[in-house]
Amino acid sequence: MAICSSGRQSLSASARGNTAPKTTATPSDTDVVALFNPDVHICDIGEFAQVGFNEQVQRLADDTGSQGHTVRNAYKNVGSFIETEEVMKAMRKAALECAEDEIGKRAAGE
Repeated sequence: MAICSSGRQSLSASARGNTAPKTTATPSDTDVVALFNPDVHICDIGEFAQVGFNEQVQRLADDTGSQGHTVRNAYKNVGSFIETEEVMKAMRKAALECAEDEIGKRAAGE
């Protein structure tokens, strides 16, 4: 492994996917990185993952008519992003039903 300019480790060319990852119960950093693009340095994975996560949060917020911080708060309280999507869709459905009821009451003069 080489050291990235930030001082963090990077995979050497020989460890970046030129061989198939080992199959073990506890994969090493090399094994995990090999599952991703072999041209990505270990020190960059976190940043790239964060960018992808931020994009998914914004997409879900846009799709459900909510804010990114609401999606992030839901994500903190469930076990996966798939569950977060389910929670956000349920919240959207509940909000629309509540709005429909409230509008109906106001139209009826209540």
